[in-house]
Amino acid sequence: MSYVGPDFDPPQPRRGRRSRALTVAAAALVPGALLGWVVYEAVGGGTGSGNAA
Repeated sequence: MSYVGPDFDPPQPRRGRRSRALTVAAAALVPGALLGWVVYEAVGGGTGSGNAA
């Protein structure tokens, strides 16, 4: 028996929850790390980063 209708590709499996969890974790950690670094520099913790006058 053959099907003569349009030729559809089988549905591809969606990405697993693990890759989504990694994406969410990266999206949360990267800005947090940048903000922490900026606060660290503002408080004066970065002495060797070229701020000498």
